Amino acid sequence: MKTLLSNTKFNCILIFFLIFSTKFFPLQSNPSYITKSSDYYIVKKGDNLTKISKKCHIPIKKIRLYNNLKQDKIYQGQKIYLIPKKVTENSFVTQRKIPKSNFYIVKKHDTLYRISKMFGIPVMDLVEYNNLASFDIKVNQKIFLSSKNKIKNVKTTEVKKIKNSSKNSKKIKHYVVKKGDNLYRIAKNHEMSLDELKKINNLKNNNISVGQKLLVSNYSSFKYKNKSSKTPDNTIKVVKNDDIVIPVMGKVISKFGLRNGRPHKGIDIASPLGTPIKAVLDGKVVFAGIQKGYGNVIVLEHRNSIMTVYAHNETNLVRLGDVVKKGQPIATLGQSGNAYGPHLHFEYRIKGKAIDPLTVIKGL
Repeated sequence: MKTLLSNTKFNCILIFFLIFSTKFFPLQSNPSYITKSSDYYIVKKGDNLTKISKKCHIPIKKIRLYNNLKQDKIYQGQKIYLIPKKVTENSFVTQRKIPKSNFYIVKKHDTLYRISKMFGIPVMDLVEYNNLASFDIKVNQKIFLSSKNKIKNVKTTEVKKIKNSSKNSKKIKHYVVKKGDNLYRIAKNHEMSLDELKKINNLKNNNISVGQKLLVSNYSSFKYKNKSSKTPDNTIKVVKNDDIVIPVMGKVISKFGLRNGRPHKGIDIASPLGTPIKAVLDGKVVFAGIQKGYGNVIVLEHRNSIMTVYAHNETNLVRLGDVVKKGQPIATLGQSGNAYGPHLHFEYRIKGKAIDPLTVIKGL
């Protein structure tokens, strides 16, 4: 009898422990690690500025100012900044004439945008002249300032359509940290986001040590048919991705190609003023500002040497350096710059070369 009572007591304690642990320490086969920040708030379903103001203890007037909001309408998944934007020291530059050599040697603290302002050249033109896969530039790197010196022999290849299947899933491998490494560089070299690298290694901060083993993704498993005899470094790979989302729903009013005798390097999509513009893929904000003729512009950098450009925006909703998710609102549609009406000018570039977006995006 005593044994039965003790067993019953033990079973009750065990059941209570299981319920308690499940409630407060849920078992997950794929746990998520969310990096919280007091610098911003992610809009949830049913949120409005009044609710966010009360929840974050910040006046609505400041929220509007910090986010440059033209209207009080906000969107689910939008990032609302709770602190003012920092002004960088190298924001102001002295204008120069383009040298006869038609190139510039990168110096310490230079950025592509700084060079763009220095010579009065649109930043995406610099990307195209140099077939850049990234906005990251290095000291002593040669940056061409004219199409006369544009890198030649860049060929286009067709890449097999990427689908969400186990055949094309990421292969995981280990990387051993070397002297001089940092998390951002390791993530970039393995075509990962910083958050993704930290997540799969359960890292709480950016501190790493020499000799430390990190799990990284290997994207070399993507196959493609090369139509050129050139080396892969001089090859543009056009990836037809089923997972890409439409930046904004609307009517394509101007297609890619020649327009009035001049190249039109993207497509124009007409939609009502203030419509949210979404990131077509996961990526990082490498430019958020104003460009002559294009008004408010956002440039995102993605995997596979892809960049996307969103121009004529009413308001830019993200800041330089932000990591964004596919489908996240990054701007609102407008008619800033030389725009004849509310529309989005959208570009899709691979290694700096503009590709017709309609070849990679379905549904427009």
